[in-house]
Amino acid sequence: MPLRVYYATSVRGAGRDLEATRRAIQTIKEMGHVALTEHLAGSDESLSDRQVYQRDMSLLEQADLLIADVTFPSLGVGFEICKAIQLGKPVYLIAREGVRVSKLIAGVAEVRRYSSLEEMSALIEDILTSFA
Repeated sequence: MPLRVYYATSVRGAGRDLEATRRAIQTIKEMGHVALTEHLAGSDESLSDRQVYQRDMSLLEQADLLIADVTFPSLGVGFEICKAIQLGKPVYLIAREGVRVSKLIAGVAEVRRYSSLEEMSALIEDILTSFA
């Protein structure tokens, strides 16, 4: 049965790696799972802030797990991690090598590191394989 994966990453924060986001979504889908946040590979400009909040909280409630790329600091990703914990969802953290991650966030779960998009995809595959 396919997993419903909520992938979180910085969208407006200190940085955004659209190529990494697209690769993560692609990896999730290629494994036969549902990428609930596939919209991150595009733009949310047509939605109001309230609509984005309502959509994302609904998707998070539907998720089996959350994978968060915490390479770039993001209030939104921190909020999503906190909400996932509150909902009892498993949380997995990934980040680029050499990036300092907030101790509060790193205290949630082990931060798995990658240095290339290929390594990031392999981490996601490992997470989803071990979860299933």
